[in-house]
Amino acid sequence: MVWGEEDAQTAITELNKAVRYLINLADFPFKEQEQDFKTRSGNITYAAPDGQIETIYNIDTLKELTFIKDAANLDKTKKGSPTHYYLDYFNPEQPTLKVYPIPEKQERFKIIFNVLKPVLSADGIDTKFGFEKADDVI
Repeated sequence: MVWGEEDAQTAITELNKAVRYLINLADFPFKEQEQDFKTRSGNITYAAPDGQIETIYNIDTLKELTFIKDAANLDKTKKGSPTHYYLDYFNPEQPTLKVYPIPEKQERFKIIFNVLKPVLSADGIDTKFGFEKADDVI
């Protein structure tokens, strides 16, 4: 088979269907990723991970943040150590993570999340939903 020809495209389509089936079948250990961030006094907005958040916890106290589904009725002036988080989808391509209440000091948090893009480019930098090039890998 030659990459790019019709037979190869059919094989790629079937391979991508199989990858999606396996990825959705179970929580494989390679899907779980971690990302750390530090709060800054007065700042509630931070970069959301590229995946599905499982949990967020304070690294020093090990207390988990509680997810807020609807943040519309929150007291936007309340300050303290963050106990909750929510996601802002104002820009659907790049959602942001917001903590509540407003941090008064720097604290360290860890985000545990599942990656939704199981395919890597050959250089291991770009993640993708499916195979696109001959040297892509899982």
